[in-house]
Amino acid sequence: MISSDLEQSKRRIRADKKRARRQLAPSQQKRASQQLCKRIASSLTFITAQRVALYWPMGGEISPLPLLKHPTARHKQWYLPVIDGENMQFFRLKPGDRLQHNPFGIAEPEHRQVLPIAGWQLDMVIVPLVAFDPQRNRLGMGGGFYDRYFALRPGVIKRPILMGVAHECQRAEKLPLEPWDVPLQNIATDQRWY
Repeated sequence: MISSDLEQSKRRIRADKKRARRQLAPSQQKRASQQLCKRIASSLTFITAQRVALYWPMGGEISPLPLLKHPTARHKQWYLPVIDGENMQFFRLKPGDRLQHNPFGIAEPEHRQVLPIAGWQLDMVIVPLVAFDPQRNRLGMGGGFYDRYFALRPGVIKRPILMGVAHECQRAEKLPLEPWDVPLQNIATDQRWY
């Protein structure tokens, strides 16, 4: 597949999967989020993780936010991604923190009085996606923020568990891949694990 065909294929998949998740009724969204979070909260990966990054959902994305109030999450440190130009960093999220929307409309911590955490210091990152396949490949929004951030870097010996989350309707049979795409260790949906 030549590059323009690959890009067209990605655009088509993104449009289809965004439409599918937006078509879910609010009650379906809420139920799916609760089922997803129950599945994640009972996993050993989550139970043993101390520093967990997640995202603030938008545009029909399945919400990982119920995890913040789950009993197994009481002593965890939470982080949210912050976009700065073409870069992404993770900042601590504490109860009562105010959020602001970045130029993409994504909620981020408003006041960042401490330095961001280094990626290798995170135990687990809950990653949003537009589409996924059973081989745990991910198609994001197209900005490449997560792929750039978690690309292997010289001298970095540890990378956190990357767990993609989605509605089951976002599954594709096989995604077109680029050499820089970072695969996920796990994908959880409202219906099953991959």
